[in-house]
Amino acid sequence: MCDSHAGRVKEYREMITKRRSAEQKALEDKAAAKIARKLAREAKRKAEELAALKENIQKNFVDKAVAVDDILKQDITEVDGWQQKDKPLVTALGGFLGQLILVLNTVAKYYPQYDRPSKSVKSGLRSSLDSRPKSQISGKASNKEGDGENAGDKSMLSGADGVSEI
Repeated sequence: MCDSHAGRVKEYREMITKRRSAEQKALEDKAAAKIARKLAREAKRKAEELAALKENIQKNFVDKAVAVDDILKQDITEVDGWQQKDKPLVTALGGFLGQLILVLNTVAKYYPQYDRPSKSVKSGLRSSLDSRPKSQISGKASNKEGDGENAGDKSMLSGADGVSEI
């Protein structure tokens, strides 16, 4: 009797495990089907939008276009037209303006430091006595005023609070 009861408990446990796994699989399949339906609706909506856009472009731009013979034989000139009035031509940015645009774009791309604002605030901090730059050897400013050796002893320090003399 003990073996048959243990066998029935084991069978019941297996049955419950199978039922739970089947329920879990059914939930996962239901969720996957829901996602697949959602993706199908989204794809259908995008296809309809694309078809409507193509139809709109066809109607508003392609159908209204007028074929012109020898369009490639038109003259190409600068933006200003070189005084050519009442003449069909195609303008292009070239010559001086085209070269200037290329140069300025290149400078802006490879030298971004030139786009920074000027340091006009800091340029006024130097006093008139210390107008000459310091030498690299001594680190002192060389002024013609003063008494020889002590002429360069005063140095200016600039900090967050302003300029102070030492």
